[in-house]
Amino acid sequence: MEQIIKELGTYCVEHDISLEDLKQIRKELQTEKLKSESLNNEHFQKFLDLKNKQIVSGNLKIDLFLNSVKKGNRLLSIHENELLILQLLMANSHKTIKDEEILRLLETYGYDIGLKSMIVYVSRISHKIGKTSKQDSYIKRHWKHGYYWNVRVTIQEEPV
Repeated sequence: MEQIIKELGTYCVEHDISLEDLKQIRKELQTEKLKSESLNNEHFQKFLDLKNKQIVSGNLKIDLFLNSVKKGNRLLSIHENELLILQLLMANSHKTIKDEEILRLLETYGYDIGLKSMIVYVSRISHKIGKTSKQDSYIKRHWKHGYYWNVRVTIQEEPV
């Protein structure tokens, strides 16, 4: 394994492949893996349809190309795994996403976590984004079944 890593490193240096290039390749491979899994899963297909889109929901503005979330004019600190969960829930607004589907999505992107950790992630996201101006929660829980996005989602054509 050590030899393979050394050869890969040498190849990257010789061909001017940066760490950012490798991260982009990793993302593309993860997307391809999810596409193959999504053939029989409507929720994952909708997730992929939002890739690189800009979305407005309530007073949240999410740019999935820049991986940023704004609440009003305030930029929120969101980890990649939290953004993946947000994207899946928003892509399937008002539909319950099973805990297992969220875990499978995170696993596809390299986050091998358990159910309790996933619940903590969703709770952390919910706390960060807060409530809508009408005091509705963005994320709702169907006890022991999954989560759903509770607010209307609009895809923006212009930058948010």
